[in-house]
Amino acid sequence: MNCTRCGKETGGGRMCQACLGYAKQLRQKKISEGRCQWCGKPVALGKTLCQSCIDKQNDKIRLKRVTGECTQCSRPAAPGHKTCLVCCQKRRVWKYGISLKQYALILAMQDSKCQLCGGELDEINIDHDHRCCTRKPACGQCIRGILCRKCNLLLVAWGDSMLRQPRGEEFLQESYPILFQYLNSRVQLAD
Repeated sequence: MNCTRCGKETGGGRMCQACLGYAKQLRQKKISEGRCQWCGKPVALGKTLCQSCIDKQNDKIRLKRVTGECTQCSRPAAPGHKTCLVCCQKRRVWKYGISLKQYALILAMQDSKCQLCGGELDEINIDHDHRCCTRKPACGQCIRGILCRKCNLLLVAWGDSMLRQPRGEEFLQESYPILFQYLNSRVQLAD
């Protein structure tokens, strides 16, 4: 594929690295001058796009959703989603403070099975300690594993909240030692 600006070979993207850097500088300059980063029209304080460009962007996203394209990259969207599987994975791992490489490493360590029950992974459910990170993106240091949907729902409904109860930790340790051990574990990632 060739660069849309200079015509050089890009290796897959729409622009070569030099043109991407130049385009980024131009956008930053427009934003710092209080102009729309796309068309250059004046914008309200704190905004980066004018209303007409926002409308155009929303129209493009609506059209992609109707045609079944990923709203981020134009690949075919995953069934029932607005993005493709690759973009979905990138967004999910970002929310938990890890890279795609670290995500793949965790999956390999778990043999692509649920960390809790050992069953098949039907969707991406990255589990982290909610006592550590209450906002997203998470720190990436409190990841406990990747779970199947059922185990993730179990922990959402029962596990983490049990640890917050006055005698919850003691109850889990006595009655459900495997679950207690899991809730207090962390995945060790070496970068």
